[in-house]
Amino acid sequence: TDKRGNVTTFTYKPTHLIETVSDQLGHVTTYGYYSDGLVQTVEDAENKIMTTAYDAFGLINRVTLHDGTFQTFVNNSRGDTLTSTDAENRTITNTWNERRQLLTTTAPTIPGQPAAVLTNTYDNSANLATITDANGNTATHVWNSIGKPVTSTHPALPAGSNTITTNYDSRDWIANTTNSVGHVMAREYDAAQRMTALVDPLNRRSENSYDSIGQVLTSTDPLDRVAENSYNDRGEMDMATDPADEDTSYLYDNNGNRTQLTDRRGKIYTFAYDIANRLTSSTTPTGKTTLMTYFDNNLVKTIEEPSTQTTTLAYNGRNLVSSKADPTGTITYEYDDSGLLEIVTEASDTITRTHDERGKVKSYTNGDGETLQYLYDGNGNLTRLTYPDGKEVTYTYNARNLLKTVTDWSARVTTYNYDRLGRLTGITRPNGTSSAIERDDGDQILSIKESANAKLFSLLRFDYDLAGQITSRFHAPIPDASFVHSTFAGTYDDDNRLLTVNAASVVHDDDGNMTSGAITSTSGIVPLAYNSRNQLTSADGVSYTYDAEGHRRTMIDSSGTTRFVTDANANMSRLLVRHNSDGSETYFVYGLGLLYEADEADNTKTYHFDQVGSTITRTDDNGEVIGRAEYSPYGLVTMETGDMDTPFLYNGQWGIQTDANGLLNMRARYYSPYLMRFLNADPIGFSGGQNWFAYANGDPISALDPFGLWSWRNSLSLALDFIPVVGTVKGVVELAAGYDLIAGEDVNRAVAAAGVAASLIPGGKGAVKATARIARATRVSSDLPLRQVTNLNRPALTNELRETVVQRASTNTNGNFLDPNTGRELLDGFDVGHIAGRENRRLLREAEIRGYDNSQTAQWVNSNPKWFQIEGIAENRAGRFELPGNSLALDRIIGHDALLELGASGAASGAFGAVNRFK
Repeated sequence: TDKRGNVTTFTYKPTHLIETVSDQLGHVTTYGYYSDGLVQTVEDAENKIMTTAYDAFGLINRVTLHDGTFQTFVNNSRGDTLTSTDAENRTITNTWNERRQLLTTTAPTIPGQPAAVLTNTYDNSANLATITDANGNTATHVWNSIGKPVTSTHPALPAGSNTITTNYDSRDWIANTTNSVGHVMAREYDAAQRMTALVDPLNRRSENSYDSIGQVLTSTDPLDRVAENSYNDRGEMDMATDPADEDTSYLYDNNGNRTQLTDRRGKIYTFAYDIANRLTSSTTPTGKTTLMTYFDNNLVKTIEEPSTQTTTLAYNGRNLVSSKADPTGTITYEYDDSGLLEIVTEASDTITRTHDERGKVKSYTNGDGETLQYLYDGNGNLTRLTYPDGKEVTYTYNARNLLKTVTDWSARVTTYNYDRLGRLTGITRPNGTSSAIERDDGDQILSIKESANAKLFSLLRFDYDLAGQITSRFHAPIPDASFVHSTFAGTYDDDNRLLTVNAASVVHDDDGNMTSGAITSTSGIVPLAYNSRNQLTSADGVSYTYDAEGHRRTMIDSSGTTRFVTDANANMSRLLVRHNSDGSETYFVYGLGLLYEADEADNTKTYHFDQVGSTITRTDDNGEVIGRAEYSPYGLVTMETGDMDTPFLYNGQWGIQTDANGLLNMRARYYSPYLMRFLNADPIGFSGGQNWFAYANGDPISALDPFGLWSWRNSLSLALDFIPVVGTVKGVVELAAGYDLIAGEDVNRAVAAAGVAASLIPGGKGAVKATARIARATRVSSDLPLRQVTNLNRPALTNELRETVVQRASTNTNGNFLDPNTGRELLDGFDVGHIAGRENRRLLREAEIRGYDNSQTAQWVNSNPKWFQIEGIAENRAGRFELPGNSLALDRIIGHDALLELGASGAASGAFGAVNRFK
């Protein structure tokens, strides 16, 4: 019985094994067993059955899902997994040493390509000594006598190698880390080993303070700006005060569900839950309510928006979304036997994908029958992209899997240069132009120089405050100073929707879409129209259509119809071919963002960008400047000379397109530089900030929002990483789970957001895969750090998996299961998720120690069996349960790429950055 009086009922077999679990709503999960007590079947409340088979060692060797597809495993007598084969017969092979340490992992074979093998070696103390990736790049690690990492040396680049040295204090706690150029990151702790201060190479100091149970009370940035938290008696955060002394407060029910959020303006959002603790409604301060219903197995069934427009979901036997129906139409999804998305159909619009033997997208055909083709190296890096007409762009990578060269169909080569730390320092382009990027010890960009034939044609310089915010920006040639920013007087309602512009009324529909208002300084009041997916369909003489995955398909304006060919499988969706309204075609080439365009005669125009990726200069084939532009902080074009006839202006490096009506397409939403806000509410709710219409959290000088979802800092880092640490992961987890981590709120448009564009989900697996994962969990605890939220019992473990783990665990004399780390009794299935979470985090921490990039981390996690070990303290023996399918199963449960990125990079941002949750 929970604290709200809701009862979960268990029945047991005569052997004391759990037979049924009935939740508060009477939904029953049923377990069947072999004679030796091993779990044989798990039948959920929707009568979907998973069947597990075991080998002679009592280890899982086959998992069969309700639809008849299965995954198989071969284990040795010691419990090591030798092979793992998915339902499409893709086999991962592992070898192990006598210490049961992984030696090699071999990916499935692709005909005509070299074998992809990840190789580990170990020192005499069983510590990892080297790891060599599939391309032969080796990272080396040295450990001290007590098994702590001392040095990690990354593969060498032309600029040199980088060794990260870790120093410890007298308590063997990390005191500081130093890289090969002498940059020191220092840490300080309290007596409980909680980090109280982090000092970066520029001597900028950030501090945390804690209460007696380790909850963060205050967080102080290098400018001495303090954010404060307070908690109720159950340890739930009930107040967050930002450095401006503005409060955000929270209320909870007895089960810890967040029932109310009061924002900085004192406006109240409310949330309701059913007796199974599933979010059923969320209501904004103006009374706009979103409703959710669920199937008996807790998958989301319907989402009804405030307008009463309803999205209805259906699922296949694997619990992947099979259809999504709304007033706009019905989209169906088909998958291969391993669960990879193959076909997406809406009416006559069909999108198809094929996959290679390693599960990566091999071909993609859009609704107009145009096919893109992809080829990868052993590390999973894209090496060749083929356009629909056969044009090819090839890519090479350096020893750290950073993009090195881009070569197009006319043998034009772009080269990227990096320092020994792996930071981008320069770009050499095929038209004779080059970029030089200077950084300080804190990795802040000091200058960007653009040159042609040794002559400088653009210079940007920056100054920063101690918090890393740009305080001054110098640009030569000096911009036209005569521009006066268009201003307006605005009023806003309690939902932060714009009410008036210069006393003229602005209208929004119940779902938060602006349907009438001024979108530029000269447009006057214009109508805007949307479909039921909150996609803009017309505005001020321009209309739009979208494909079944939400990518822009056509734009119709006074010049005619423009049609787009979009690469939906990149980390960011990118326009490859534009079929122009005059019948011509324009091709776009990308590296770390947009590089140049080519017309049908193969003449090129190259783009040069500022610190947030806005196009400030264009050059021709000979490196001559043909056009320049300047922008206001929020994106208005303040100066334009020469040939700047391109949609890629403000934030253009990242695929942001400026339309004839003055609006900017930022993938998930459209943005008005004049209004300095988005036209409709953020699909991911509070994950993008308290104001669902704000752009870049009010800091467009240092940040951008290329997905139309959340603010990202430092576009040049974005180019290298492509997946920021907190923002993207948070959004992905929320889209995958259907919840807002900060507010505990249902994401109003979770389904619509996931369907906006395939590239909205990091890893390029496609938006529909996110839609297919839209509601795996019952709820997410919003106060836990992101790394824990992703890996703990909700949503990382399904109820079936959690219960299966419980059945394999050891018990004490009272019959209760034990936490192997604390010896504490595990009183319910949810506790077991903590064990599983630790194992996931262990793998990811090891990947971080090894210095892996995203691709290497993916291989490392893929190669390791996902053992959830629960060990009886008294008996010193282990019951093990292997998560079926390695990365495929992880991807099915929570989103594989999100999990990897959290583990690889989340630690650095988690300690100092999660406190001021709405910054």
